[in-house]
Amino acid sequence: MAFEVLFFAAAREAAGKSKEVRALPCPATVAGAVEALCRDYPGLQPLLPYLRMALNGRFVEGGILLNEGDILALIPPIAGGRPRCRIVEGPLEAADFLCAAPDEAYGATLCFIGSVRAHSGARKVHSLHCEAFVSMAEDSMEAIADEVQRRWPGTYLQMTHRIGTLWPKEAIVVIAVASAHRQTSFEACAFALEELKRIVPIWKKESYEGGGEAWVGGYFPPAAGQ
Repeated sequence: MAFEVLFFAAAREAAGKSKEVRALPCPATVAGAVEALCRDYPGLQPLLPYLRMALNGRFVEGGILLNEGDILALIPPIAGGRPRCRIVEGPLEAADFLCAAPDEAYGATLCFIGSVRAHSGARKVHSLHCEAFVSMAEDSMEAIADEVQRRWPGTYLQMTHRIGTLWPKEAIVVIAVASAHRQTSFEACAFALEELKRIVPIWKKESYEGGGEAWVGGYFPPAAGQ
């Protein structure tokens, strides 16, 4: 199956071209295409937390299937600035967030990394499946960032949460906060994390070694026999 890929701005520089025709075996997803592109153009990998994917002129999520003749575009942040809050499917790297401070006025940058635990109570976790209502989740995260700036004026917050299947020790959320002084960063990060857990529509299901699974939060009864 053949489709066209368009690269813009920083993505174009990383790939060394503005477009190409690529072929993948069916079925192929947007995420699979991006993974293949990153293998061929390693310079794209650091851009992943900031890229959005558009298919035939519409923004899409990674699980969307590609069809013959589709046009997939890699969209970096527009000139107005990169998005502060994102839901992504790829791995999270702390180094991508350590440059969160917009300018030299910020004396403290705090980077919090939340990872998948290997144990849940007495049970050993095999994997964690995370899903989200993506558009609403990103809007809710942006609202948290706005509230952080209201409570702590001059503070900058960036937050990215991963979805899909993750394994113990893999990063699931990264929150970077930049402020003039460290105590503000600590307080703002703690507030953002609690609000993320309270209002953002993200769901997690743990799968356990030896069988069994359960939604995190205790809102759903376990399946029969668990």
